[in-house]
Amino acid sequence: MARIKVLQVGLIALVSLSATSCARQPSEQQLQQTRHELSRIKPLESRVSIPKTHEILEAQRNAQAYLLNAQNPAERTIAKEVLDRFGRQLEVQSQVSATESYIINGKPARPGQFPYQAALVFTGYENAFDGQYCSGTLIEPQWVLTAGHCVTKTMSPGDIQVLVNVLKLSTGAPRLDLAKVCRHPQYKITGPHAENDIALIKLATPLTGVPTIKIPNADVEPMMFQFTRNATISGWGDTGSGNHAGSDDLLFGTVRVVDNRICSKSYPHGQIIDGMVCATDQFTNTCRGDSGGPMIMRTADGIEYIEGVTSWGDKNCALGNPSVYTRVSVYAPWIQMNLSSTPDCESLTAE
Repeated sequence: MARIKVLQVGLIALVSLSATSCARQPSEQQLQQTRHELSRIKPLESRVSIPKTHEILEAQRNAQAYLLNAQNPAERTIAKEVLDRFGRQLEVQSQVSATESYIINGKPARPGQFPYQAALVFTGYENAFDGQYCSGTLIEPQWVLTAGHCVTKTMSPGDIQVLVNVLKLSTGAPRLDLAKVCRHPQYKITGPHAENDIALIKLATPLTGVPTIKIPNADVEPMMFQFTRNATISGWGDTGSGNHAGSDDLLFGTVRVVDNRICSKSYPHGQIIDGMVCATDQFTNTCRGDSGGPMIMRTADGIEYIEGVTSWGDKNCALGNPSVYTRVSVYAPWIQMNLSSTPDCESLTAE
């Protein structure tokens, strides 16, 4: 009941602000304040299934109520822009919530252990911990690699923000704006999962002093497998199946890559294709919230490569069942093509 009262008071305040605008033209500062208030997405106090969906829907309802009472054209424009953003965010959230990927039984990462790790956060959340919905990997100073289902073809750069090289999401680390989003042109949903599940995000400004991770080609992958089948996974996602409790701290675990023929026994009927790679462990796995994050492997000389992008897996995130990753080496030519300013995207937002 207390939460309902808070929402009512906030809504009354917004509506009152709109009503007073009838008498005079609001200043630019007042319009910016209106935009800020309408854009806020507040975490729910009670535990619900798929909380981000409910939180964005609540913010969307508040913005719709404000729009109905807005008398000033500038305020109506702001309300419509915010509503459009919420709609696109819900589209992304529906894709992510249908995919199971998060770190179970992970260990807290050490400072400097995964400097290339990125967090994708919905714009509108004051605390990045509340708004984080996917992960990514910094592969160039201005480019983040993630899963295709973490973005949509209608996405605008202002819908999400990125954090890089941060261990605890709630520390208030700087958020990075986007220049464009690029998803693989052959991305598609096939049954319960996606194929060609890979995307690139270009940051508005290149990062300096932050290490990146290398992309393996078809020659490097056999060298890694010759050296070891062990790989490292990392992310901030849910820490157990169905608990919807993401981790504020960056967690990591070790898994072992398995042959696709073995993986197909867990996921038969042609679900596992060449553009995928599987990994599993008896004690550690990925699950919801870690989508788009890295699976890292090393060669004998210690060079790290991103072998996989967290994509999908067992719906209950059961330990022992393989998780499935996008096999980065297969998409290395596509990645390099887009990094060299020759875009080949399903979704390309203007810079």
